[in-house]
Amino acid sequence: PVRTIVDYDDGLLLHVDTSSFCEWYIFFYGAFRPEISRLLNRILRPGHVAIDIGANIGMHSVIMANRCGPKGRVVSFEPDPHPLARLRANLKLNGFDWVETQQAALSAKTETRKFFLHDDTIGNFANASLYAENVGANTPTMDMDVVALDDFIARNPPPRLDVIKLLAQGEEWNVLQGGRKTIEKYR
Repeated sequence: PVRTIVDYDDGLLLHVDTSSFCEWYIFFYGAFRPEISRLLNRILRPGHVAIDIGANIGMHSVIMANRCGPKGRVVSFEPDPHPLARLRANLKLNGFDWVETQQAALSAKTETRKFFLHDDTIGNFANASLYAENVGANTPTMDMDVVALDDFIARNPPPRLDVIKLLAQGEEWNVLQGGRKTIEKYR
């Protein structure tokens, strides 16, 4: 595997480790889900508020931070400790120390659940999940804080909400159910 720092998006930097599929893709193709990157760059402006649910190593969080700036707000949720540490390193690498990172999964309600960590043998650090069938019942687990988006927003209400990026390993529908009031309010 190659472990290095690459130029990314609009003058940003990103730590990559090609032993993980998403990062391999970034190393060879310059982006992972480039259509999302283009959309974020087109929509977000200084002072905007963005939430990255399932932030992984921060490939979209750094773009959000770059576009929203320190007068805006970016909150990144990543439950898996391995990509969370890499997310924080990528934010630091780009000087985005004002971005809020949360080690939590999102779902329909706030609770504690068993979280199945990524399987190191398949070359993807982004496959941790609340569901054993998404990862494998024999992977390590940990108790995870699970938060409903509505509960998080009620405790930390932003003045506006411009973007929610959601990629939550099969939990997307439940995340939307737990964020119905938020979506209605900020629509």
